[in-house]
Amino acid sequence: MSYKNLFESNPLPIWVISRDGFRFLHTNPAATELFGFAQSEFARMTLADLQTPAEMECFQQAVEIKDFRGTSLCG
Repeated sequence: MSYKNLFESNPLPIWVISRDGFRFLHTNPAATELFGFAQSEFARMTLADLQTPAEMECFQQAVEIKDFRGTSLCG
């Protein structure tokens, strides 16, 4: 099974975002279903459109220090 297949068929929402600006580059069908936005709508959004300001601050800090599991920040 290819990574694309795993991405598309995963029952959990998954997205690919840009590192600069956290724009949605691609979302899987589960994200579309859960959040109710079409792929074209996600393409005009950023992660900040789905997160609280506190969540975004924590996420940005994790990206800055390359803690992609988020284990050292925000509890």
